Amino acid sequence: MTGNTQTRAHHDRVNIVASGTQGWVRWRTGLLALMLAVGMIFSVAVSGAGDDEPKVEPLQIPTTDMKSGQISAKGEKSVAINGHDYAFQKNVVFADDEGERREWAEFKNRDRVQFHLKQGQIDYLILVLPK
Repeated sequence: MTGNTQTRAHHDRVNIVASGTQGWVRWRTGLLALMLAVGMIFSVAVSGAGDDEPKVEPLQIPTTDMKSGQISAKGEKSVAINGHDYAFQKNVVFADDEGERREWAEFKNRDRVQFHLKQGQIDYLILVLPK
């Protein structure tokens, strides 16, 4: 073999190896894409067809023994309603009368509220929205 022939043979072997490697890379990439697509389809089917909003359980607000009044003073862990002081239960639920959760900071003096007592403490405080 002459120098040019040897060089050409070497380049041909390199091209064959390179094309084999490229084929392997394409095959692996295709397999990875297929696995990813199947995984995404499965996760959408399991999660409820792509719901964007996290599931929030509806509030279970008591319907009996609810009292009504107006906030006359606010504390960090207590409230005065119609001049009577009430402490909050450890896991007090704050919401409005449309069933939306609220934060204690959203309640203001003179707001109309409904509340439920458990062992003398408020476990549900409901903001009555203006109609």
